[in-house]
Amino acid sequence: VDTTRTSWILEQMVKMRKPVLLVGDTGTSKTATIHNFLKNINPDNGSTLIINFSSRTTSLDLQRNLEANVEKRTKDTYGPPLGKRLLVFIDDLNMPKVDN
Repeated sequence: VDTTRTSWILEQMVKMRKPVLLVGDTGTSKTATIHNFLKNINPDNGSTLIINFSSRTTSLDLQRNLEANVEKRTKDTYGPPLGKRLLVFIDDLNMPKVDN
């Protein structure tokens, strides 16, 4: 029941173009729920980017990963190709050390 409810809420939030942060104890199927949701996304509407954080992930790693998946639009603006969406899933957000 929790997975079905979470999947429905996730779908509604993505339709409204709102960010989503799933939190919960280890082993509560957060990652599996997201992967199942992303698997069912229509690729014609955009693409998905899955980033797995670890204790060795740095802010530069994240920046490079994001920049590799977007295009420069203006001097300070980046985004997916025009008319497309990019859904970014960051797994284990709590893992990296804080930058100094």
